Amino acid sequence: MAPRTADYYMAKLATLERKADLVGVNLGGAGEIPGYANVNNRIDQRNADAIPNLVDDSAENIGLRFPPGSVDHVAANNIVAGTMNWMVVARGVYQILRRGGLVSLAEFAGGYDKGASIKAALQAAGFQEVLILHGILVVAEK
Repeated sequence: MAPRTADYYMAKLATLERKADLVGVNLGGAGEIPGYANVNNRIDQRNADAIPNLVDDSAENIGLRFPPGSVDHVAANNIVAGTMNWMVVARGVYQILRRGGLVSLAEFAGGYDKGASIKAALQAAGFQEVLILHGILVVAEK
């Protein structure tokens, strides 16, 4: 198998966006993703109704909230650096992703280590070819 490249992951993300039966989970941050379950326990409860498919829980509990092998894509965009335990989150993500599932995680632009801690956590969880794209977006496939 050829090594994964940035082009491979970008094409995979585009393919996922067109998948009719996509099961996706968004781990909070900036912007909700249409059709995804939005896991977030850091919201003002007065605004909870404005978030579609809200799962009021922390990203660290993702492995407890979704059945193993049930998710196609786990995403997080513009997460504030230091607000998640990436080692715990990565283990949960690995558990719930289907074979061939994709994870794409990004801390707030200019995050404290430009994705290095997320990459290390994903590798420790079992992901093999983890890339950092555009200096901030960390992607891997199960």
